[in-house]
Amino acid sequence: MIFRSPRRAVVLDGPTGQVLADDASGSVPYDRGGDLGGFGTLWQARLTLRPGMPPQQRAVPAAGSRPHLLQARCTGPGELLLVAFPFGQRESHRVACDGSSATVLLDGGKKLRFVLAVSGDAPVVVDARLAALAF
Repeated sequence: MIFRSPRRAVVLDGPTGQVLADDASGSVPYDRGGDLGGFGTLWQARLTLRPGMPPQQRAVPAAGSRPHLLQARCTGPGELLLVAFPFGQRESHRVACDGSSATVLLDGGKKLRFVLAVSGDAPVVVDARLAALAF
């Protein structure tokens, strides 16, 4: 995925959510901590999801009309189900919890809705973050 502005270009690896190239600050991994250059974190959480738990639904106000990025990475013996609603469409991702992640580009200007749930018979630990693209 490539995001461009007149001052900056950022290339993200969709499956991992890793910033591969950033013409302003170099290569920056997803889990560096804090806000990444060009991103403003709106919501971040570490959740333990167990079979039988209700899905974790979130609605976070957008930071203006610019695009937003939702990333979720999980570990554990189960599988993560991530459902997001980018650009008025439903998008579902199943993520193997071997440290893999899912990345979804969301439109801004309203509440950003998404759902996190465990899929299968085993619990998972999810690190998720919603950030506004700030360039």
